[in-house]
Amino acid sequence: MSLTVADVLALPGLESLTLRAGQMGLDNPVRWPYVAENSGIAEWVLGGELVFVTGINHPRDEANLLQLLEEACQRQVAGLVVLTGPTYIQAIPLRVLDAAAAAGMPLIEQPYSLKMVLVTQAIGSALIQSEQLGRSRHDVLERLLAGDYQSLDILLHRAAQLGMPLTGQWQVVQLQLEGSEALFAQGDAAQVEAHLTGQHDAIGRRLRQWSPTVPILGRAGQWTLLLPAPDAVAALANRHQLAQWLSPLNLRLAPLKLFIG
Repeated sequence: MSLTVADVLALPGLESLTLRAGQMGLDNPVRWPYVAENSGIAEWVLGGELVFVTGINHPRDEANLLQLLEEACQRQVAGLVVLTGPTYIQAIPLRVLDAAAAAGMPLIEQPYSLKMVLVTQAIGSALIQSEQLGRSRHDVLERLLAGDYQSLDILLHRAAQLGMPLTGQWQVVQLQLEGSEALFAQGDAAQVEAHLTGQHDAIGRRLRQWSPTVPILGRAGQWTLLLPAPDAVAALANRHQLAQWLSPLNLRLAPLKLFIG
């Protein structure tokens, strides 16, 4: 289970954080908070960070904020948080808000009165709790799929306690992305690796939309998810929905190809 931008905005004590643009990116997973102290962030982030822009060490005019936004999109950070107040950044320029909305990059405003230590502490604690909960959920699901349990009732009870109701009937969906060898043969390894990571993240986000309560298992281009299928009609609907998503997706992925079973 990952902490998302929406989860950060809902944390107790952070109610004064306000989403100003980029609502489409609210499901972006947050890997860690990062305070931007340089004029740019491209060479300092790895992707998935929630980047805080204070303006204390570098002037943050409209041009610089647009540059940060462009670099944030390129590096696939989770979102940008701009601290505003009378001393450094008085307000977020409208052009920056419009650009963030067009890019789907969450842009959050934080008043200087909210201390950074409280924000980073809240996010850090939430990340640890989320990671622990995610590991527990993955463990239960892996045991269920592998039949590695002594009592199914106890395992299902544990799943329910973790907010993951697994009673009833489900379809097990396997996905595998192939064709990476062709990509590596065509281009620079670092660029190909970044491209693959982006494709993996995009597929993972779509799968999480279908399975909000049950975690997605898998890594390195392989995924397993469970879809509720209480009857034959629901099972057929699941297959139809996956097929409709797969056909246009594979056209965009080429030479990669996603297989589903």
